[in-house]
Amino acid sequence: AKGSGIGLLLHYNNNPAFTTPGSANAVEALKNVPYIASFSSFMDETTSLADIIIPSHTSFEDWGDDFTDPAPGFQVATLMQPVVSPVFKTSSLGDTIIGLGKGVGGGAAAKMPDGTYADHLKDSWSGLYARNKAMNASELTFERFWRDTLAKGGWWKQSKPKESRLK
Repeated sequence: AKGSGIGLLLHYNNNPAFTTPGSANAVEALKNVPYIASFSSFMDETTSLADIIIPSHTSFEDWGDDFTDPAPGFQVATLMQPVVSPVFKTSSLGDTIIGLGKGVGGGAAAKMPDGTYADHLKDSWSGLYARNKAMNASELTFERFWRDTLAKGGWWKQSKPKESRLK
C-alpha cells in the first residue's frame, strides 16, 4: 500500500494479515493504508489494524446472493436469507453501505436504493427474472419464483437428462 495511493481500505469477512504468506508483507502494507474500516463480525488480525470497526451480521443473520462462474457448466445463482435473528447490535453490510451512501448525499445518495438491502435484493432478482427466459419459463409469477428460490437456496438452470446409449 505504501506509495500506491490507496487512502481507504474497506475490509469485510477476510483476514489477509493472517492468510497472506509472510513474504508478501501484508501486515506492513496494511499498516501503510491511512484509513481502514472493518465490517468484520470477529476480531481478527486484520480487524485489529482497523481505524473503525462496524460489525456486520454473520452469514446466518444476513441476506445475500452469489453468481458462479460458468465453471459448473450451467447457470447457477444462489440466495441466502437470515436463519437466526442477530445476536448482537450488528447490521447488514448492505444496509450499512446504503446508509453510508445516503449519508454522503448528492450523487451517491441518489444512486442508493430505497428500503433495506433485503428489499434491494428482491428488486434486483425481479429484474433478473424479467430478463432471463430460463428463470421465468417455469414459474407463473415472480412472487412464486422468489418464494421457491428462497426455499431451495438458489436457482440453477434445469437440464434434461441425456439418454443413455448403453443397450
